[in-house]
Amino acid sequence: MTARCALHFDVDAAGACKRCGRFACASCMPDGSFCAECAPLANDPYGLNRRLDHLAAAQLAFKLILADLPKLLVLVFVFSVPAALMQTALVPDGDDLKSISAANRVDNLYNFIFGAIGTQAMLAVLIARSEGRVIGIGRALSEGAMNWPRFFGARFRSGLWILLFALALLVPGVWQAVMLIFAGTAALRTRNVDPLEASRRLVKGRFWPVLGVGLMCGATIVAVIVPLGIVAIVDEEAQLPRFPMELVNELLTRFATDVVNAAVLLVAFVMLHRDADLPLEPMRWSGEPPPRQS
Repeated sequence: MTARCALHFDVDAAGACKRCGRFACASCMPDGSFCAECAPLANDPYGLNRRLDHLAAAQLAFKLILADLPKLLVLVFVFSVPAALMQTALVPDGDDLKSISAANRVDNLYNFIFGAIGTQAMLAVLIARSEGRVIGIGRALSEGAMNWPRFFGARFRSGLWILLFALALLVPGVWQAVMLIFAGTAALRTRNVDPLEASRRLVKGRFWPVLGVGLMCGATIVAVIVPLGIVAIVDEEAQLPRFPMELVNELLTRFATDVVNAAVLLVAFVMLHRDADLPLEPMRWSGEPPPRQS
């Protein structure tokens, strides 16, 4: 006996919804996995598809982080160790201007070339979780590596635009930084639009709410400064080995920027699509999409 669609009794069912189990025809189950009622819940289990709400964005960001915290911590550690080693080996120890400048150059070089893979890998974990999918560390690293050219280009061009506007005056520089705040997120999350253009069209007409998102990210950095200051005081008093101190610095900074701020920006990115009435395509993975959560 042929199963019938639960809504269209005269039409043969194309299959059973993987979420509710009801039989559905092809028109009721266009993606072949979920019925029309379950598809929004299955594809957006955390409810990101809503208008921008800063408090809700912070809450949802931490829910995404907590759901995959072990994987994220592993990635933070993996990409912090080489950075700490490079700082220890290549940068002279000291607080003078020359040492600080050298530390910044080494940090920028590492993050642009190697750290960018980790940044994208952590974002891939968060994106997968937001879509109700489960992604392993290896697959996340693969996504980060495959998307490296697009992310590098987006970050380089964003930095160049911000620098050019900042050279004019501080206010234009801040304005441009807000306009391009989602470029890194868009580099991985969307593939059919230039990342810088994707960010600009979201922020256009919504500058002040997005500035609030930027201030949330800034607050995360400020929160990291306190423990880093404590680490610096302990290091100065106890004269501890340099590498462990550099590693703690890298771990705290990378968790703040590549995990907490990345999650906040991802949630705000999705919410702003709803505010702007812009369609947001499903994530285009480099291969088969990761499996759904059981």
